[in-house]
Amino acid sequence: MLFPNGMDFPAAQIEQLTALGIDINPGRVEGVVVDDDRLVAVRLSGGGERTLDALAVPTLPRARLAGLEELGVEVASSPVGVAVVVDEAGHTSIPGVWAAGNVARPATQVSEAAAHGSRVAMTVNTELVFRRAEAAASGSRVADHV
Repeated sequence: MLFPNGMDFPAAQIEQLTALGIDINPGRVEGVVVDDDRLVAVRLSGGGERTLDALAVPTLPRARLAGLEELGVEVASSPVGVAVVVDEAGHTSIPGVWAAGNVARPATQVSEAAAHGSRVAMTVNTELVFRRAEAAASGSRVADHV
């Protein structure tokens, strides 16, 4: 049984799922019904319940953008969530602003997000060191402040 819960699926996908014998229930799930510490049904918004013994619930992660919104970084929505748009090195659409981990890749697990953060941190460090080195080589006083 599939509860789209307001998500739009292409008609071809609905047809394919129906061909597999999957019941498509257009109702919105408002809650779960538990009896003796066991899931027994979902409660639908229009009233009524649908009996079941297992439930998989997709989530739509959303990057915590507090502090980044004022900078105007580009964000994008996808089936896995809303995230800051970055390149492979973690650069955002704003020069000097990097993003990493779940804020840039919402579908990643904790270990993947941490690894991505580490890679982006190495990039940030390398770029800052070379900016300082370039400024020092050119005799710029900026080298002391980078």
